[in-house]
Amino acid sequence: MRSYLILAMCGLYLIQYFVELNWLRYVVVALALIAFVGSAPKADPLPRLLGFFMMGFGIALEIGKGTGVEGISDGLFLILPLLCLITLAPLLSIPLRFGGYFEAVALLLKKLMQQPRKLYAGITGTLFLLSPVLNLGSVRIINEFLDELKLPSMMSAKSYLVGFTTAIFWSPYFASVSLVLHYLHVPFTQYIGYGMVLSSLH
Repeated sequence: MRSYLILAMCGLYLIQYFVELNWLRYVVVALALIAFVGSAPKADPLPRLLGFFMMGFGIALEIGKGTGVEGISDGLFLILPLLCLITLAPLLSIPLRFGGYFEAVALLLKKLMQQPRKLYAGITGTLFLLSPVLNLGSVRIINEFLDELKLPSMMSAKSYLVGFTTAIFWSPYFASVSLVLHYLHVPFTQYIGYGMVLSSLH
């Protein structure tokens, strides 16, 4: 049931994005709240506690600002593109698998197994290119490529960490960037240069 709620939320959000119906916007927000509450029991105690705390704190802030339901709706709707991206991006692995891309990439990576530096650079570089667009979905796709290689866990962890976290500094599809720029009214075009420098330093 929980999965259907999340998929319905994503589907209705995509419809609302194109048709721009105000009532549908509130339906999507309501579905997001129901999906959040429905998913909480499945989470570990600490993430569940943090999730409820942050959600409650955000709602309290909006009420304190006097924006009420409209402000809460805007706040949730702002983060929905990221939720949909994280939820739906792994589906890209289906056409990649049926198209034979996994086998081709796996063959290339097997050839690089004897050259750890090139293999490491390939994994981090691919994650660096995919993460800004696919967010966490990029990790899922790369994991599909590497699943059969049985790489050492230390190498995989470092490759994922370096390749993925660099995008956090500059990609507008990460909450760390999009929310801050939105609330500070800073255009992304003015920020991207600084973000890329921070990403390179990382």
